[in-house]
Amino acid sequence: MNLEDEANPEVHSWVLPWKTVPAHKTGEILYQVDPLDDLVAFIADTGNVTCRVVRYDLRGTLLSDSTIRCLSPIPGSWGGLFPRISADGRMLAAATSSVLADDRISSIFDATTGEEILRVKSVYSFGLAEFGVHGDVAGVWLAGSSGIVVGTHRGPRIATLRGTWEQAPGWPSPDDRDRFFSLYPPQVVNRAGDVLASISFGDPSAPIPDPPWQPFLARQERAALGATGGTLLVRTTFFHSQEGLNVYPPLPLAPIIEQPPFDDQLLVEVVADPCLNLREKASLDAPTLACLPNGAVAETDDFVLYPQPWLHLRTDDGLEGWASAEYLRWHSDGVRLEE
Repeated sequence: MNLEDEANPEVHSWVLPWKTVPAHKTGEILYQVDPLDDLVAFIADTGNVTCRVVRYDLRGTLLSDSTIRCLSPIPGSWGGLFPRISADGRMLAAATSSVLADDRISSIFDATTGEEILRVKSVYSFGLAEFGVHGDVAGVWLAGSSGIVVGTHRGPRIATLRGTWEQAPGWPSPDDRDRFFSLYPPQVVNRAGDVLASISFGDPSAPIPDPPWQPFLARQERAALGATGGTLLVRTTFFHSQEGLNVYPPLPLAPIIEQPPFDDQLLVEVVADPCLNLREKASLDAPTLACLPNGAVAETDDFVLYPQPWLHLRTDDGLEGWASAEYLRWHSDGVRLEE
């Protein structure tokens, strides 16, 4: 319905190319609906780590039907693991791998063809929390669809479609490419970080009475921009817990942006001189299997924290073991965050 002309509503229907059921039963296909200015996109979880992306114009005409590789697109799932389509409806950001636990990989696809056009490794699914907004591992699109905001071990960053990194001054406005907002401190800024407006919510250290059953831990504001980006909706939350706040570990590898052609193997390389010990277990006390020379490349599929991060490696000659992630990085010609 066109809300600007409610007296003369136009109603259109879409016949989706899959069966949907409302309950969690075997064989169901869950999907999300993204209404945009000129089209409507339906994104379905088709199983086996794939999503189906179907786009219609506002009169119900099929524009495209493609399949991409992605993790669960179910809205509200833990960690916000669902794809986000760009405002112009041409591209889709989706989480494509979580092999290394919280060290996830997100990709940008051409929504019309399903072609992968950009890949960002080591995205942190909770990294956007400092904006006071629940994070989305797939990334949040900038207005104008020139890139996505992702969480990294160095804080939120913008990964542009050009394959470059930029500082993320805040949560992006949905309709203004030069407007962002942040809650720490609460303010609206432009892309350069200049403050355009600010507001105070009072003294965050003011005492809060403890309930008798749980001690007070923290106060936090959460917010969201209105539909046009000109309104800020704010909610203040007080956390009470007996177990304490969750602290998520740092990622084992630094983020990197890659462009085609992509290698689907998770390859890392040694950055230790003269070599890095490969051990039977993730422990400095474990026996050494080999010492991998500087520049050596191996495949990885897991990591643990004891307390520092260790990566599980497999070399070309079939040797398997654990090595300290401090001396490893993604084996790639992409653009590294520190660059």
